Amino acid sequence: MCVATGDNTIFGRIAKLTSDPKTGMTPLQKEILRFVLIISLFITTVVILIVVLWYVCGWSRATCLCLALYELKDLYSRISGQHG
Repeated sequence: MCVATGDNTIFGRIAKLTSDPKTGMTPLQKEILRFVLIISLFITTVVILIVVLWYVCGWSRATCLCLALYELKDLYSRISGQHG
């Protein structure tokens, strides 16, 4: 006795589900897109803030700030080298 054939069987339904084109994004793809958008927005905001501060404070102050940050980095590397 035969109850179902072809696409009407369990295997047929599974085959149909796996062969249908997928529409939309998976939850993982949505989370990755959200993360990328948040990081991009943060980076863009920081860059705009730096450019505005650079312009408002003048090039000389910005140069001094860059040199101070470089010196702090150098000091940190020397301290780390002594302890490491």
